[in-house]
Amino acid sequence: MKRVKFLDFISKYLEKNRWQYSIETIKTYKSHISKLNRFSDKIYVKDIDEDFIFNYKKHCVVMLRNNENTAVRSVAILKTFHRLARKNK
Repeated sequence: MKRVKFLDFISKYLEKNRWQYSIETIKTYKSHISKLNRFSDKIYVKDIDEDFIFNYKKHCVVMLRNNENTAVRSVAILKTFHRLARKNK
């Protein structure tokens, strides 16, 4: 199975499907991509598991000082794109 870089997948997916989203939604997603990139710039689709998600949420709350709601939203977006990536492999 080909190793797919997660952040590359998200960027390509948004470029290809940008017509489906509002400008504000695209901005929000790009902001979350940037936050995820600061957490780790070498993420592969198959590397995302419950431990990764737990550590990412912890990073959002502790290191970035996001409130709980913001961290949960970041994780939700991560999971959404992870499902799309697995579906489109």
